Amino acid sequence: MGHLTINYNLASLLVAFAPLVVALAACCIARSSLIETRRVAERDLRDWRQRTWSDVYYKADEVYDALEEFQVKYRQAGPQSIAFWSVQLQEDANRLRAMTRRVHSMAAVFPQNPVMDKLFANTVFKDNQELLSKTCLDALFEAVQDIRDKALIRESSILG
Repeated sequence: MGHLTINYNLASLLVAFAPLVVALAACCIARSSLIETRRVAERDLRDWRQRTWSDVYYKADEVYDALEEFQVKYRQAGPQSIAFWSVQLQEDANRLRAMTRRVHSMAAVFPQNPVMDKLFANTVFKDNQELLSKTCLDALFEAVQDIRDKALIRESSILG
């Protein structure tokens, strides 16, 4: 009878120990899943930030190109010329301002930072004289380059 009691106790111990082993295995699997989920979430956040900076860069670069085109078209016209007061100039200036509002709406979702502050400061055009200013164009170029620096792809795995 003693021999049967030992086997019964051993069997009871093994039955009680089996759920512990299963629970430990489940914990290991859950921990592994959590680590992988965090890694994927961090990668996705990094990719989202990259895309967001890139989107703002492309829009800001479009504004720069449009401003440069505007200046080439109208720079010869001074306040004394009829072309300076033309309907076409006003339409082009309004189109340019509409483009800046679109880039502002994209940039406005960023937390306040010096790069976006510089973009805002250099894309609020008070009048047509400012639109024709070479200084204004140069300042916008610098702001766009700062955004470009933020948008640069730094992770080589994205390229391969």
